[in-house]
Amino acid sequence: IRESNDMPHWLNQEFMVSSECSNGYKGFVNYTINFFEYTGGAHPNSYCTTLTFDPNDGHEVTIGEIMKPGYEEPLIELITQSIISFLNVEDVAELDEVIFDHKELYISKNVVMGKDNLTFIYNKYDIAPYAVGEIIAEIPYEKLQDLLKQEYSYWRTYLHTSPTSRQGRKSNLLPFTTFTMTGTAR
Repeated sequence: IRESNDMPHWLNQEFMVSSECSNGYKGFVNYTINFFEYTGGAHPNSYCTTLTFDPNDGHEVTIGEIMKPGYEEPLIELITQSIISFLNVEDVAELDEVIFDHKELYISKNVVMGKDNLTFIYNKYDIAPYAVGEIIAEIPYEKLQDLLKQEYSYWRTYLHTSPTSRQGRKSNLLPFTTFTMTGTAR
């Protein structure tokens, strides 16, 4: 094993992990885990993974669980329109100049079920070149009413419950601590 002083200067690697927790739709708990890595290539890379849990029983909540059957195509259309706005392009033709191919667009598994929006996160390289960066598609629940199952209806949740019934829910989940890990190899 060589001494660290003998290692080439170009062998500098870095890996960091951080996470955050937020309260979301219908009392769901959202976790976002952010990764950063540099392994000596042309550029570093960062990406995230998201998880959403129901605090009542601790199970992971998925998009398919809250949506009615057949939601995929209409949801992809809403995601496409949100990405057009996010990237500040005029239409689908211009979008195809930025992302790989809008016809291949899929529903990201990285979704944050926020209080007012579903936020779909596409990491670098998921649907577009690295230079485009992370792509965010935010869709307000009002636009999803025809797609949400009745028990997850936005209006049912916010118009038919009192503010006090939405607060003070006890969670079976363990408390979450935000952490950051860093490391450098030389």
